[in-house]
Amino acid sequence: MVWGCITENGPGRLIWIKDTMTGLRYTKILEEGLWGLLDDQGIPRDLDTFYTFQQDNDPKHESKSPDMNIIKNVWNFVETQIRRRSPLPNSVDQLWVALQEEWSRIPIEYINKLYDSLPRRVSDVIAANGGATRY
Repeated sequence: MVWGCITENGPGRLIWIKDTMTGLRYTKILEEGLWGLLDDQGIPRDLDTFYTFQQDNDPKHESKSPDMNIIKNVWNFVETQIRRRSPLPNSVDQLWVALQEEWSRIPIEYINKLYDSLPRRVSDVIAANGGATRY
């Protein structure tokens, strides 16, 4: 299992989760990954700043509403890049290296395009009365 996040400034840290996910472990991942990303990208961590933190479609994070999370697109992008490799990774360690390399190569233009799509996605969900959309 891998945890990663993005901001409109680019991809953040990628964390390889080798052990069982617990509440304590997830808290540590957020401290390292999310707070670390803010520090890495020079984003202030003050209490007066509003942040939107959106989780992916892991069953622990899902709700009955449509999945509007753009990180899903990012994971698909990374998977496509890895599947284009020749040779393909043939071990967990090789896959981890490939993930880190492809994660760091995600074009900022691609991420910006995803962020720019959010107002359209919200409008489509509203128009569909919360039902399925093209996203």
